[in-house]
Amino acid sequence: MTYGQEGTVTAFLFHEGTEHHAYRYLGCHRMDGGYVFRVWAPCAAKVYVVGDFNGWSEDDPMESLEGTGFWEAFIPSSRIREGGLYKYKLFCGQNVLYKADPFAASNGGWYESASRIFDPAGYPWRDGAWMEERKKKFSDGGARYSPVNIYELHMASWNRGEGGRVLSYTELGNELCPYLLQMGFTHVELTDALWDSEDGGISSFYSPSGRFGSARDFMELVEMLHRAGIGVAIEMDMFSFLDREEGLASFDGTSLYELGGEAEDTRFDLSKREVRSFLISNALYFADLLHIDVIRLKSIGRLVYNERGAFDRQRLTFIRSMNSVIREHYPDVITITDDDLAGSSAVTSTATDGLGFTFKWDSVCTRDTLDYASIPLRERDRTISVLSAPLKHAFGEASVLTLSLSDVAEGKKSFLSKMPGVYEQKFAGNRVFFTYMMTRPGKKFRFMGSEIGQFDEWDPERSVQWFLLDYESHARLQLYLARLNHIYLETPALWEQDCTPAGFVLDMAAGGVLAYRRRDKEGTEIVVVLNFTPYRMSSYTLGVGKCGEYEEILSSDSAQFGGSGIENGVKTSSPAKTGKTPYCVTVDLPPLGALILKNKDC
Repeated sequence: MTYGQEGTVTAFLFHEGTEHHAYRYLGCHRMDGGYVFRVWAPCAAKVYVVGDFNGWSEDDPMESLEGTGFWEAFIPSSRIREGGLYKYKLFCGQNVLYKADPFAASNGGWYESASRIFDPAGYPWRDGAWMEERKKKFSDGGARYSPVNIYELHMASWNRGEGGRVLSYTELGNELCPYLLQMGFTHVELTDALWDSEDGGISSFYSPSGRFGSARDFMELVEMLHRAGIGVAIEMDMFSFLDREEGLASFDGTSLYELGGEAEDTRFDLSKREVRSFLISNALYFADLLHIDVIRLKSIGRLVYNERGAFDRQRLTFIRSMNSVIREHYPDVITITDDDLAGSSAVTSTATDGLGFTFKWDSVCTRDTLDYASIPLRERDRTISVLSAPLKHAFGEASVLTLSLSDVAEGKKSFLSKMPGVYEQKFAGNRVFFTYMMTRPGKKFRFMGSEIGQFDEWDPERSVQWFLLDYESHARLQLYLARLNHIYLETPALWEQDCTPAGFVLDMAAGGVLAYRRRDKEGTEIVVVLNFTPYRMSSYTLGVGKCGEYEEILSSDSAQFGGSGIENGVKTSSPAKTGKTPYCVTVDLPPLGALILKNKDC
């Protein structure tokens, strides 16, 4: 057997809650001459490895590694192959349990309860250039000074094959890489990469979803995206797990991972040190062996409340510890919380008692955007404060501005359908709201399908309605959002100083109009003016910070984007007689229109 110094150290750290690479020892691993299987099941009397390689028989007993709760078995290569199915058969008192491997790197598929034999440590990665560039750009908080524009992708419903078939990881990669580059996204979140059920529940925490292919196929998808210059994000859940017969619940006949009790609670019991090792190792696993660039942790707001519903500071300590460990080993990996539980402390350093996330979702911005988008057009001139009030503090936090699939599902209407007005006004409204989100401080996160203007809500069982691109208004909206995204990528003033007051100045918020300036570290100025009303404002005086010429680099009302054709070209500033700015220009501001101007050197 292979139990020795490595096992002794791993067992000690695992039980102390400080083994952060438990996946390197536990689970299924390729060794000289075969595979070794290890599992933590301290209350089991006997354990066997069973699978298709031995006819699911008890031919391969596991040896108890005394005093550790670990069990181990070695099976030679002559009897086993990569991709084969296996489980652990545990004898626990009067019960016999068949369990999937908690550390399995691959699973059997959407409807298969077994694990698959696979060791990701041997994968021959070919994304070294991407990983090296990521290290240069994003280490030590560099992501906060870089463009981050994430496309939220539900793989099962982004695009479907003939007969409604979900695409494989390979098929998705072939279609995604050119599309994301065309549209100007920096990252893609594979939202359902870990899902083991339709509602997003997770049972196999270390394995990408087998619904779309093998774990090796998933790694090839990540590699394809990296080689195309696209980062990969995943959604992780450290709150609870699916209550499945083969899953973590009552793993060895006891509540090994869960809180348990009469309610059969499948929330993780974070008071157990081994559970903390399991979860922190889980995050490091995806950064280490699967080269994931962004980890978004969901349900953190629920996680910090204990089983009695009371706020639990020890759980905050766990989150802080997890982020500290990720930062120690992978300082260039981005972590995001989708909960606003702790204010700005969520994104401050763990060294100063913060939680240590790189970014947090700006739920206030999302709520205000959706609320204002639904206000009747003729009332917007009196309610612009809904958008302007949060802008006064927009630069104070490292935030991500989000419009997610959850905002356009289950009776909430699609974003286009939320817009008041006639058909043309809905599309114009879409353009101005997306310009607002892409130009105000904060990184970006936008759901799939938003770029083509679906009238229907997101349906996880149906593809994005790509046929809409046969209609001019939808095709021109997609063209506009691609241009807007590329302007964002090409313009440091829109992202370089997201988190500092020097990068943002709010000049006007009145009469349904917002006007503000963005600046980069070199002083280059971008001026944004947004008219959320249905009224054209000819000869509109717009404050600017510098003398000289200002070139209009984008008008949402341009005919090529589906507008009426109001554009401004180049404007020369003159001294301002009133207002907050030393200079001004006069522009023709279209109804439901957005203009972006860039100053030229004097």
